[in-house]
Amino acid sequence: MDMALTGLVLRVDRKRVVVETNDGRVLFAQLRGTFHRGRGRAKSPVAVGDVATLDEPSPDDVVIAAVAERRSVLMRPEVVGRWRNQVLVANADRAVLVFAFADPEPRGGLVDRLLVACHAGSVPPLLVFNKTDLEASDETTALVELYEGLGYEVLRTCAETCEGIAPLVELLAGRCSVFAGPSGTGKSSLINRALPGVELRIGEISRATGKGKHTTTAAQLVRIPDDEGHVIDTPGVKEFGLIAIEPRELELNFPEFPVPAQCRFDDCAHRSEPGCAVDAAVTSGDVARSRYDSYLTFREELEQASARY
Repeated sequence: MDMALTGLVLRVDRKRVVVETNDGRVLFAQLRGTFHRGRGRAKSPVAVGDVATLDEPSPDDVVIAAVAERRSVLMRPEVVGRWRNQVLVANADRAVLVFAFADPEPRGGLVDRLLVACHAGSVPPLLVFNKTDLEASDETTALVELYEGLGYEVLRTCAETCEGIAPLVELLAGRCSVFAGPSGTGKSSLINRALPGVELRIGEISRATGKGKHTTTAAQLVRIPDDEGHVIDTPGVKEFGLIAIEPRELELNFPEFPVPAQCRFDDCAHRSEPGCAVDAAVTSGDVARSRYDSYLTFREELEQASARY
């Protein structure tokens, strides 16, 4: 019996999907018409990192017939008029969240958004703070120390001087790692440094806005040379919409919160209700005010989204 033709999804564009087949070919594939049935607007039909079952009626005609169950997902911001819960990347073993010490300075709210998305999608995060050759503000230094204190794995790097590149290479080996973060923080530069022979396009910081220019326009998977692992580069984000999280379950994505079942009321929303353990932890300093503010912002967004749908 012939082995079924399968393919690893390398890139998803509007009208075509690039796959690497289990017999070593890189092909363009289309989605079978019936593939969307029963999926509605709730899920992306196919995402980078998916393992797809393929039909090949002819050498010039490759069709994606099915996608294997995903073990992890990283969701993209909501796109009006398309799927509400768009999967940006599937089956990643680790999310490498890249921020910069400066130019652009990191924003705690965006760090928290990406961390929550990782927890919700079962993708272990690694926080990378790049551009150590630039002087960091007191606020940025405190931000890095906050996440280290929370127990997150933090790596300091510089693509220019190669600081932190060796440990990054070790962390990437043998795994599927997705790089995500704001534009201009050096995601593609770090990948190019860590993986000789891989040349991703590199953007610059816009001097008019201070924000990174989008160079990577779609998520793309590349193989690690002489290794079984691979990395996925993703477009830079200025904002990141939280989706596919029930408002009541948001608290579980803040590991330092004293939940669940430690508040007086089981349905506590942690908005200063009597006997709220989270509110008490903020008052005592056991939970950072900035993290609590992020929780309140995200909870309101999720509740508004839940009311719309």
